[in-house]
Amino acid sequence: CVFLPDEQEYCVSPVISQEEEVEVEQVMVVKGDIKEEKDINVIYESKASSALKFGISGEPYSNVYVKKGDTVKKGQLLAQLDVQEYLDNIDDCNGSINETTLEITHNKELQVIDPANSANYQKNIDLLNKDLTVYNQRKSELLVKKNERQIYADIDGVVTSVYPYVAGDLSSEDDVFISLVSEESNLVAETNDVTDLKVGMELTATILNEEYTIVLSSIEEVNTEETTEETTEETTE
Repeated sequence: CVFLPDEQEYCVSPVISQEEEVEVEQVMVVKGDIKEEKDINVIYESKASSALKFGISGEPYSNVYVKKGDTVKKGQLLAQLDVQEYLDNIDDCNGSINETTLEITHNKELQVIDPANSANYQKNIDLLNKDLTVYNQRKSELLVKKNERQIYADIDGVVTSVYPYVAGDLSSEDDVFISLVSEESNLVAETNDVTDLKVGMELTATILNEEYTIVLSSIEEVNTEETTEETTEETTE
């Protein structure tokens, strides 16, 4: 045996581990199972919307050519009241306008062929021009009445609502009959973690309390801190 001197004594201290025991549950997965799930808050912002009304009250509904979710183009006829009477009268006016225009042209040709009677031909032309003015004015009035009874899309967009009605209901110029939202829109994420967003993926947007499936076409990073600083500086100056 060998004895150690006092200055070479060894102290033994217990070792305390800082690792905590974690229980891990093992489960079987197959290809296609969800690996990770994250909540990413995305806002759908439309650049334009439209609330369309009939311009007249007390007329029976006739035809509605769209439903909620349909894509429409600017200028497309969406709905109308009974306009057949006005369409017929406009056709009659067009016929009278064309006929009168031909008579005016004919009298002008006769002035060249028969200059001796030019004054008589001119008198006919003046009367025909007055008739033409009346026909055009009448046509304009009919177009106004027809347009009051029709709704056309004023933007390219999607139909978000159609006023519910049943046969026999009458129009009201105060009620929004069809609502549109522009096809041009932005998707803005309210979180810094947008790594899971990819162009082409489908997302669900809530528009006027209705859910729609939309496709992400582009991703842009927005630095709200810089925007706030710039605004503060401009205000100070």
